[in-house]
Parts: sequence; C-alpha cells; structure tokens
Amino acid sequence: MGRDFDDLSTAPRESSLDEAIAGGRRGHITCQIAVCRGVTRSPLAHAWNRTSTSSHHILLSMIRYALIKIVSGVENHPAKGAESRGHGGKRAGAGRKKTGRRKHDAPHRVRPALSDRHPVHVVMRMQVRVSWRDRDYYRYVRHALCGMLGRADFQVVHVSIQDTHLHLLVEADDRAALTRGMQSFNIRLARIVHAEQGGVGKVFKYRYHATQIRNAWHARHALAYVLNNWRRHRLDIENGRISTTKLDEYSSAISFRGWKQGAFRAPDNYVPLPVSPPRTSLLVNEWTAYGLIDIWETPGPI
Repeated sequence: MGRDFDDLSTAPRESSLDEAIAGGRRGHITCQIAVCRGVTRSPLAHAWNRTSTSSHHILLSMIRYALIKIVSGVENHPAKGAESRGHGGKRAGAGRKKTGRRKHDAPHRVRPALSDRHPVHVVMRMQVRVSWRDRDYYRYVRHALCGMLGRADFQVVHVSIQDTHLHLLVEADDRAALTRGMQSFNIRLARIVHAEQGGVGKVFKYRYHATQIRNAWHARHALAYVLNNWRRHRLDIENGRISTTKLDEYSSAISFRGWKQGAFRAPDNYVPLPVSPPRTSLLVNEWTAYGLIDIWETPGPI
C-alpha cells in the first residue's frame, strides 16, 4: 500500500530522480499527481480531508509536494503526441556543415544526363600536399593518358597540370561513359603514383567536379581556361616579371591548333601529353565564332 504524503518527511530519498528543473506557472503550483514512489493522491486533497491539520501543516504539505514535482520532472515531460524539442531527428538545418576544407568537394548526388554533343570540363584535386608541376608527376600523368587512348566512348581532349589539381576537357557518349572513363583514368594514375612513390589509398582528395559545356561561348572560355590556367595562377611570373615562355609545358597547349599566333612545334627534348583530337562540333570549330585564343590571355573565372 502506498505511503501517506505526511510520511515522506521520514522516508529515504530516491537516488534515481532526474535533474531538478524548475516548473511553476504564474507564481503558483499546479496540482498534478507526482510520478514519484510513495505518492498516491494530491497532497491538498489529503491535507484538507484531515480536520485536525493546522494551517502550517497544510503549507508544509504543499511545499513538499511542489519539491517532489520539481525533482521528479513531472511538468517537464511532453504530453503524449506533443512534438519533442530534444536533440536528433529530421529537422531544418540538420546535418554536417561544409567547412573550408571541404568547400571544393563536388555535391554527392546523381550527375545529370549527358549528351555526346556536349564536352565536359573536369577538375580533380590531389590528396598529397606537394606540387604536381614536377617532371616525375608529369610522367605519371602522361603514362595514365596513354592508357586512355583508343577508347570509343570516352576521350581526353586537353589537360592541364597545376600544383594541387588537374583540369581536363573530355568527351563521352553519355553519363555512364563519363563515369567509367573518369574511374579508369583515376585508377590508372593512382596505380602509377603508388608504384613509383609507394603508399596506398586515394590520389585525389574529393569527388571530381564536372561541368557540361553546352554552347560555343562556354567552349571557347573552357579552352582558354584549361590551356592558359597557369597564367591565372600567376605561374608565368619569374623574378617579378612575366616569363618569355609562350606555352605551359605542363599542359597539352602544344597540341592545340587554335592559337591566334598560329601552331607551335614541340622542342626536340619535349614529350607532349597524349590527348585525342576533338569530335564534338563545339570543340572542333563552333568556339571560333568568339575569336581565337591569344597565348598571353589570362582567363577569368569559369
């Protein structure tokens, strides 16, 4: 049988009570049944039914009951069916936020459908913190590109090696061909790097970023952006002055035939990066409607 409310003054305290959280409404105590061991009915009803209870005894009973409600957290439990305001669950603004270190990561969603009439500008960011504008890394990329030659559904048209990332202009029959081609290039290059440098794991830090080229102006801008990207990063400056070097040797610029100054011949000791001639009309001739590309042109943001 439950213990009377008056006997709680001598009863042992519960050790499993929740943290005390103040309740109260407009300065008075609401009379709810306390969810606490030993309390079976409202203290006010019990107090007023005792004809021999003095006024100070009634006040003490009310205080005890209020303290039990506060300690046991009766008023802090949401009603059945009420919306919880606790942590977790689906809500607006939930989830991990992108930080400065992840701002280059492409969105992890299904890539859009791709037409074989639209070339693609691809950016791949390296995992290692060393510059790839080095003769060894140039050789690694060249060997990986050699393995990509002769594919019917995917080809690399132009490439540019920067310190921390690669730029590629590629053509693919559809979205699946683009995915397979990029996976093949990524795996080939990773195997070559690990075989030469040692180590395991990813070579590229993020998922590759792909932008479809849908018109002639975009095609012209993408060509200038990839082939003259070294000027955008100010890598053509030596000792505070612009270098007399006309083309970026860490790109496929020597194979491009759309320079305003005409075609260039590769030096005898230079092995160009192997790329394929374009097949899409946007990269073959439509881009020329907006003018040939100057070798000194510094491309803007794409």
